[in-house]
Amino acid sequence: MDSETIHVPMCQININGLSKHVQTALDHFCEKRDIKILALQEVKQKEALATNMFSGKSTYSAGFNGLGVSLSVCNSLKPQHILHLENTEINIVYVSVMMGAKPVLLASAYCNPEASSTLGLSKLLANIKEAWKYCERSNIVGMIVFGDFNARSTTWADSVDNPRGKILKDFVGKENCELSAPDTNTFVTATGGSIIDLCLTFGDVISNICQPWIDDVDVHELFTGAPQRGHLPVIRHFSYKVPSTSQSKMHCRPVFNYNSANWVHWSAYLDAVLQNYLAETSQHSPEEMYEFFLETVKEASEMFIP
Repeated sequence: MDSETIHVPMCQININGLSKHVQTALDHFCEKRDIKILALQEVKQKEALATNMFSGKSTYSAGFNGLGVSLSVCNSLKPQHILHLENTEINIVYVSVMMGAKPVLLASAYCNPEASSTLGLSKLLANIKEAWKYCERSNIVGMIVFGDFNARSTTWADSVDNPRGKILKDFVGKENCELSAPDTNTFVTATGGSIIDLCLTFGDVISNICQPWIDDVDVHELFTGAPQRGHLPVIRHFSYKVPSTSQSKMHCRPVFNYNSANWVHWSAYLDAVLQNYLAETSQHSPEEMYEFFLETVKEASEMFIP
């Protein structure tokens, strides 16, 4: 049976305070890029966010302690807030969704860098571990945790290591999950930056998520800190196959609307995937590299050329 690939664009960003202006900018950002899942950290609200604050999405929030996190999910993914997994002592929110036929648990998490020790991250990771146990008991096939963990490690291409980075690295090794990060700074300043906006994946979803990339095009309105200082949106796609709905058996040459293509994301996706491919293995035959290149171009075209 013929099948087609569905791509679900997902974005995470530490917003450092969700003002009305930033809310409007985020709504425009998501609409322009067709973001289906938006994970925010440091929303800095004293009470729950309005469920309908973003167009076409349901918003769920937690951590009303001056920091806070949220998840906004397209209603077609059938989001459900899993409130009992959350803990008022930490900043994390959980929402289950349906990715095609797969039930998946999503989370948005934040770890305060001003904590005097690594205890805050340890508590957060213990909660995430229990959430994955809940998934296994409930036949939820995978879990995706978007987080600003304030954990730095050269393992994921940051320039330095810190104690939280070691804790997170050890957790990933012990819990048989996967950590993904862009290969450039997710937090930027005038003098440098860091890679601290990360994603943990568990179970039968790891292969569904593409290499992440930074979206730094026209995002100045999302910078709510000092000038030239802030977090950049990190984009990933969750892809899965469904039976084709086409009734025609005629095979026609595909027609693409090149004028409406998102060429910035097309090229950024190619750069991220190909650089990761070359970094993973140093020895590729010319034939293997050519085939991988063609397949990657095809994937990028399916995502970003309507």
